[in-house]
Amino acid sequence: MTDMTAAHFDGTAVIVTGGGTGIGRAAARTFAQQGAQVLVVGRTAARLAETAADAPGIRPLVADVSAPGAAELIVNTALEAFGRIDVLVNNAAVVRQTPLGDICREAVDEMLAVNLLAPMYLTEAAVHR
Repeated sequence: MTDMTAAHFDGTAVIVTGGGTGIGRAAARTFAQQGAQVLVVGRTAARLAETAADAPGIRPLVADVSAPGAAELIVNTALEAFGRIDVLVNNAAVVRQTPLGDICREAVDEMLAVNLLAPMYLTEAAVHR
């Protein structure tokens, strides 16, 4: 059995998107508890502040991952803060539950932008830096 209190990620530079709540918040806090430096990204400053509270290894960045230029902003912020990127957790997601027959183009476009395109662009930006 592994000791989960040990610093398994000492010095590791991590980006977690969608880190204001839920799985993203838990991932960011767990990485930080295990010694990582974490850039936590989300759209709501207050929620990111809650994620970073009492976790000195977490730095919040307010950004919409689907916005033009967001991938470059996130990667550049991580590189400025940590000097490198070791782990990227593409956790940000949007779900718009709509009955079949009532699907609107705007909802589909938003889901594709956040759930598919943003992770692709962010991963590409991180790999090519």
